[in-house]
Amino acid sequence: MIQTIARALLLSFLVSSSHAFAPMNRGSVAFRATPVTSLKMAKVDEAIALYQERFPGEVDKKRLSTNFAELSKIYGEDNALTMIGKEPKALLFNSANFGPSFVEFEKIFGTEPAIGMVVRNPGLLAVPPTGYSGADRSDGQTMFFSYLIDITRPFGKILLPLLLLLVLTPAIEGVTGIRIKETLFGGN
Repeated sequence: MIQTIARALLLSFLVSSSHAFAPMNRGSVAFRATPVTSLKMAKVDEAIALYQERFPGEVDKKRLSTNFAELSKIYGEDNALTMIGKEPKALLFNSANFGPSFVEFEKIFGTEPAIGMVVRNPGLLAVPPTGYSGADRSDGQTMFFSYLIDITRPFGKILLPLLLLLVLTPAIEGVTGIRIKETLFGGN
């Protein structure tokens, strides 16, 4: 299992580093224009259903619809729906940042890599365009972590407790006196 995770991390690093020598598109972004009038209502309804599945209760359908329309205008309907499937809370993010943040990501990585990065890690939609931890300060690590997050997302319920156990092992050993590493791995 550890070897599989190590291989996945190595593969993620290698794939993400392949962008290092690619030419960067420094021009203005041509948003994937999907006029709001032509936005398929079925996609909007599907996005809202994905949100409600994860967060049941009252919702502001107008806000969710408006934010989905903005995502669709920038990233395309299918990409927007994929992002909402991964991170339904993205429908609540400040949609005024979606376009300007994408422009900053595009300046750094190019159009297609920036789209792929945000589709893999929709949490980046919450990033402001400029300022402390803004999109304009993104670098190769942002791209790398988009791959890492996308690969590990399906295993989050398993990996998070495992990571917590690994981090807390020294403390647990100190408090209980039980040598976990020695017991499990037969040595230091």
